[in-house]
Amino acid sequence: HFSVGSKWFFNWVPSESVVVMHPDGATETCPSCRSEGTFTLKPFDDSTISPNKDDTIMGIHIPITAIGSSTLDRYFSYWLSYRTGVEGNAAKGLSVHLTWFSNLGGA
Repeated sequence: HFSVGSKWFFNWVPSESVVVMHPDGATETCPSCRSEGTFTLKPFDDSTISPNKDDTIMGIHIPITAIGSSTLDRYFSYWLSYRTGVEGNAAKGLSVHLTWFSNLGGA
């Protein structure tokens, strides 16, 4: 099973279903970022819930750092998500993942 961060990376969960947190909230580079809030996470591993609905939040993304010659070389972040424990394949409840992605559109 993929985490919600991986599903977002592969465009299986749209950006609209992910809340991006930043200490400064909305900025010029991240107009949809939030600095605080209360959110209800929908389970991202439940095939009966569409990630494309306006009110469906499937993940909270908390960027923590980027390294490399370009800030997009390697990007580290925390992802919060909720699992249903479908078919006993994963524990039910909140999942916290530390992830990193390389070359997100960088040269």
